Amino acid sequence: MLVLGWSAQAGLRLWLAAEQTSPTANPDETGYLIAARILSGGPNADLSYSTVYHGGYPLLLAPAYWLSHDPETVYRLCMVVNALVGAALLPLAFRAALDLRLTKRWSYAAAHVTALLPGASFYGLYVLTDAVLPVVFLGWILLLYRWIRDERMVYAAGASLVAAYACAVHSRGTVLLVVQACTVLVMLFRGRAGRRSSAAAAAVLAAGVYGAARLNDWLMPQMYPLGDNNLEDNLVWRLTHAEGHRWTLALTAGQLWYQIVATAGIAGLGLTALIAVAVRRGTPFPLRWSALAVLAAVAGVAVATSAALPDEQRAGNFVTGRYLACLLPVLFLTGLAALVRARRTELVQGAVIALGLALALGWTVLDYAGDRLHTSKYIAFDFLEMNLLTGDWERFHLWRATVVALGLFGAVLFLVRGAGMLSRKWLGRSRGWSSRVHRAGAPLAVVLLAALNLAVLTTSSYRIARPPARDAADVAGIGRLGDAGTYRAVAIDQGVTWGLRVPLLYQVWWTKVIDFNAASTPPPGQADLVVLRWRASTAPAATWPDAPPGFRIVDTRSSYADGVAQGWVAWARS
Repeated sequence: MLVLGWSAQAGLRLWLAAEQTSPTANPDETGYLIAARILSGGPNADLSYSTVYHGGYPLLLAPAYWLSHDPETVYRLCMVVNALVGAALLPLAFRAALDLRLTKRWSYAAAHVTALLPGASFYGLYVLTDAVLPVVFLGWILLLYRWIRDERMVYAAGASLVAAYACAVHSRGTVLLVVQACTVLVMLFRGRAGRRSSAAAAAVLAAGVYGAARLNDWLMPQMYPLGDNNLEDNLVWRLTHAEGHRWTLALTAGQLWYQIVATAGIAGLGLTALIAVAVRRGTPFPLRWSALAVLAAVAGVAVATSAALPDEQRAGNFVTGRYLACLLPVLFLTGLAALVRARRTELVQGAVIALGLALALGWTVLDYAGDRLHTSKYIAFDFLEMNLLTGDWERFHLWRATVVALGLFGAVLFLVRGAGMLSRKWLGRSRGWSSRVHRAGAPLAVVLLAALNLAVLTTSSYRIARPPARDAADVAGIGRLGDAGTYRAVAIDQGVTWGLRVPLLYQVWWTKVIDFNAASTPPPGQADLVVLRWRASTAPAATWPDAPPGFRIVDTRSSYADGVAQGWVAWARS
């Protein structure tokens, strides 16, 4: 069943990504694709002053370049990698649900609903680390729990290896690294077996971190010869200044609010359950430390990403679900387990706390951001679940989303735990109908949550992912125009609009692009293909009025940016 489930999840992801043929979430996608190209032995590209794209995820994509050089084929192969890895969330979630003491039937159902979480699966439609991080983070916590419980070296080494790989994939992995290092120190005092396993964990962690650092250090000069955008400065300033503290705390609240609302309150219940397990007397140490590890990871990721995030004048700055989505499966599964297994009084208390958290966090965001939630740029990509919950794909509605989500939470709570009690009260204990209602309630709740996730995924695919993918298909022609034999040297004008220029760095797969500024410098004489900035209101030929004999226009591209038609014209040597 797990193999069939994994296959179904992979198939769903491939279907959702059917029209994704080239990068559209730029510069992130292009950055990872270029890193993979470099790792496969291909040419580099200059992405100076951009975000640093680590090499761990591109390691998974590099084999695609061994199979093909065609940009569209490579991209489709990357979608296959994302689907196969992303679908691994199902067996991992199944194992986690069993650890949370759900029955096999409940665990399998919970695993499917978890694997369908939009925050953990939608980004697999792009070449982004968010496609694999939920799998990495869930795998790490499973290994960590087994290490603490059994004190076996194989689990200790596995947890360290996964934490080191997470660090190689994205800066969020650094949080796992810190938590893993703290666990190593704690396990040193857990007896002889603990010391042996800690030694193995420390050795693997040190070797993994060294390898990750060497990999990323090797990529840096090839992709950022003039330096990166230095988000570390944002992080340090925000953590050391009062105004930075306000920004960081407000955005952290926004991230937590999003996880609660996006999962119809289930992640909020999971968060309260983790806190209860961590502070309750009598909790076994392996369970307590695992809960603390998850809470530390949630807090660390939320605070660090909020502090480092630049102010991009978008509503998604204040409320976003993407950065914590890597930990969402853990919170969601814990919430489902609490929903099914908690005693009635504990469940009521947890539900009330989750409700209070959603309201308090929402108020915190609104108090800090104010009108900026409505006046800042709204990008539907930032609000997958909110678009559907509020019925508005162009504006953000904090309280509307909160009310709808908490209403769904109440419905799920009633179906799982309330329907049986109500039926016994009204139908009597002796009647078979009460047990039938009780047995039907939980499956209906699972169907409701799965249907909600599928609705978000399909609508987001059709309304967010596919339209820009169709537009980007026009740009893909530049990669097929050139080859190593015909256009050995390619030069691109630095004046070409950033949004149009970055994808070309991926499409030109056969050589490193030559940068030049056409406003002050003529195109390089050795270039066989020259891409020049084009004000689309003028004739394409006006971009190079004194073009040398033998050059002709082979392609054009235009788009509207800030209300102005801009684009590029490609000139090729005959």
